[in-house]
Amino acid sequence: MRYLASQGRNENPVLIAEDSELAQASHLELFEGILGLETIHTARTLRKTLLAVIQKLPTFAILDFHLSDGHVNQIIPAMKLIAPGLQIAMLTNDASGFSRSKCLQTGVNCFLDKFLELENMLKVARKQAELN
Repeated sequence: MRYLASQGRNENPVLIAEDSELAQASHLELFEGILGLETIHTARTLRKTLLAVIQKLPTFAILDFHLSDGHVNQIIPAMKLIAPGLQIAMLTNDASGFSRSKCLQTGVNCFLDKFLELENMLKVARKQAELN
């Protein structure tokens, strides 16, 4: 689990769950400059994602739909129970209607195509930062 703290504050942590090292580094670079998202934790597996939610209690999570050990949909209900109010943005290569519907049913707040809707992902992150 990598940890980035641009100003040393620990309130309103963000979690990025992405199994691709390159994509994870890209997400960190994109989000580290957003005021209000000072503490960013990362995970690459379902287990580490759930552990990060338990230990860090993030207020915002950016999740890749497919991690190396399974679909994130499997743990979203547990994440929401552990961290009530957790806002989740799902990123995927498969933005089909079926996947979108399935994710929204499990408690995802926002569903985005990671290649076509990158700007929208940044808008969601900025809006979440303003709410915190």
